[in-house]
Amino acid sequence: MYAPHTVSLINQHGDDLYLTILRGVMVQDLERRAVLQAGDYDSSYTKIFIPFGVDARNADGEPVTYLPPRQYAKSHEPEQHWTLQADGEEAGRSSFFVRGEIPQAVSLAEARESYDNVIIVTSVSTRDYGQPGIQHWEVSSRINERTGANYE
Repeated sequence: MYAPHTVSLINQHGDDLYLTILRGVMVQDLERRAVLQAGDYDSSYTKIFIPFGVDARNADGEPVTYLPPRQYAKSHEPEQHWTLQADGEEAGRSSFFVRGEIPQAVSLAEARESYDNVIIVTSVSTRDYGQPGIQHWEVSSRINERTGANYE
């Protein structure tokens, strides 16, 4: 899988925020317009393809491993793990990305204020079929951070 990008993932564990740098992902910004009876609207969204073998490191540069959301929530060492959590109506509360590498974990509000290309996780699909080199998570965001509009 061609994966030339780096993203910073912020996970919330209790009241604490943890930063994971994921190197070797594919980020695709997708543009489309839809026309509804009430008029047209921009339905831009972002997809992130994360290979199972991604280089994942915490804020100290130490390798970390993936845990499914419920296991991550129960973990006593959240700094040693990362997860992908889609929160539905509370999107961005537990997992969000900033495109590129950032120096420390920040809240969603701080990320929106400080960085371009904030990507809120709204759905996660596990693609665990085929050869190991193509197995990945497909993360989607239906929130256009360039305008701040939510099209759910």
